[in-house]
Amino acid sequence: KIPYIIPEKQHFDERLNAVLTVIYLIFNEGYFSICGTNQIRCDLSNEALRLIKILDRSIPKKPEIEGLMALILLHISRNAARQNDKGEMVSLEFQDRALWDKKLIKQAIKILHIALRRARIGPYQVQAAISAIHSEAKTYQTTGWDEIALLYDELYKLQKNPVILLNKSVAISYLYGTKKALETIKPLEKDLTDYQPFYATKADFLRRSGQINLAKENYLKAIEMSNEQSIRAFLEKQLKQMLAGVTLKN
Repeated sequence: KIPYIIPEKQHFDERLNAVLTVIYLIFNEGYFSICGTNQIRCDLSNEALRLIKILDRSIPKKPEIEGLMALILLHISRNAARQNDKGEMVSLEFQDRALWDKKLIKQAIKILHIALRRARIGPYQVQAAISAIHSEAKTYQTTGWDEIALLYDELYKLQKNPVILLNKSVAISYLYGTKKALETIKPLEKDLTDYQPFYATKADFLRRSGQINLAKENYLKAIEMSNEQSIRAFLEKQLKQMLAGVTLKN
């Protein structure tokens, strides 16, 4: 028996932000399901896209609605490359970019440019801009990591969240090396002690810097904390390949 009430003008943006957050969470669960055996839930991703399109038609010219729509489209454009023919997870670095949906990428970037021209920057627009840089890069190695690092700085100004700094550390690792990246994430460990991607990221930095034993410890911690089967299998494969590489060198 909850009545349907259109929010008063002074409450509208607050209510809109709540709706955007729910759509974003629906999309995230579809794009990267954190539990079970199916990493990709296209039904949820497509539902989030349907909802954000309805919202855009109902409330046009809202840059954060446009930003979230661009973000969802950019991520969905990569779905065909995110798993191999065995159903195994493929990281962004090793995805076949020929499988990315260029039409969706072009559509998303056009929407993002419209949103940015409104000059009312919000977190969804910044996240979409980061994703756009990845989508436009010809290879992982030629990604505009300097631009991504700067955009994460802007995102952190809008949302004081340590996960944003963790994500920025990946860009730092390619700009300044893994030693600098490890220094960057060290202060984050206290806040992210229960966050599985922290240990996976740290393990990758340690592996790339040649600190195999410490990398193994962090891979095992990340595997232990993984609730989703394909993520666990991906990390186990990385650990196995790393240890095999050490054996071959010895």
